[in-house]
Amino acid sequence: ALFELLRVGAGALFVRHVGSSRHENIFRELRPESIPAVAGGGYGVRIDNPGEERFRANWHQEYPAQLRSLDGIVYWSPLVSITPDLGPVEFCLGSPIDGPVPVLTRDPRNSDKAGAYSLTLQNEDELLKRYEHVAPLTEPGDLVIVDFLVLHASGKNSANRSRWSMQFRYFNFNEPTGIKHGWKGSYAAGVDFRDVHPVLCAGRAVS
Repeated sequence: ALFELLRVGAGALFVRHVGSSRHENIFRELRPESIPAVAGGGYGVRIDNPGEERFRANWHQEYPAQLRSLDGIVYWSPLVSITPDLGPVEFCLGSPIDGPVPVLTRDPRNSDKAGAYSLTLQNEDELLKRYEHVAPLTEPGDLVIVDFLVLHASGKNSANRSRWSMQFRYFNFNEPTGIKHGWKGSYAAGVDFRDVHPVLCAGRAVS
């Protein structure tokens, strides 16, 4: 009973943290004239186990996995010290400038992946060569802010322990693409990205 009480209490504190006005203020500073909101189903604590591939995030942009609005940011913070063997997140600097990238909705390298985890960038190898890559080693208390269109991927965890992190996502109600499709959520909300943006799905005919 004590463990359950602590678990529920920690969850309540996390949700309060997600909805902190400080995060809304940061969004408004980065996105003048925006109307920021928390993306439902877009927050939580992530645990990446050693050698795990099925749920390791491929190279991706956040928008196809989250939708809501094309204009959004991820607040990401580690809960353990991130060392090279834990597999730090890798980012492509400057990648948002090219806008949303077409995706394959099945990963040909891993048939076990499903939903958002199965998304694979079209012409991935050539695309990734265009940018400088960074994989910062962060500490608990650090905050990484990621635009929804930054290309990034989870590193491979080759350590003997799990990698813990927390993340939550804010989107902009005042963004034309989100307004057009009604700020739909994506896979976590049971929405198929292919139905919302068929033109961004490689090999998918536009009806």
